[in-house]
Amino acid sequence: MRIGQLSQATGVSVQAIRYYERFGVFEKPPRNKIGHRLYGPDACHAIYAIKEAQRRGFKLSEIREIKEASFCDELHLLIAGVLERLREKERQVRQSQKEINDLCSDCHWKAESPAADCPIYKSLRYGEYP
Repeated sequence: MRIGQLSQATGVSVQAIRYYERFGVFEKPPRNKIGHRLYGPDACHAIYAIKEAQRRGFKLSEIREIKEASFCDELHLLIAGVLERLREKERQVRQSQKEINDLCSDCHWKAESPAADCPIYKSLRYGEYP
């Protein structure tokens, strides 16, 4: 199948597929006589695997490292690093939720008040925190 067909079959843009190839997470296929990429039957599964890994929080660089790993201990160390990064991201999200909740609590919800007087507006526009 050609790249447009692979794109349609997987829902991944042609540009993304080319990027995956250049980045080293998706194997470059052979080309026909006029230079078109010709993908085999496993290409869809490989794209789905990349998208699933991204959904789970892996960066493309980490996916490439997984593909390049030779031993289980390398994979274990990589996964431990990914898990720690995701835990830190979760802590940051919880902190952001707390800050936004505090902003909502500080706002008195006066419909007739101008937005410029609202603590939420001041915080987001000017970086002023109560």
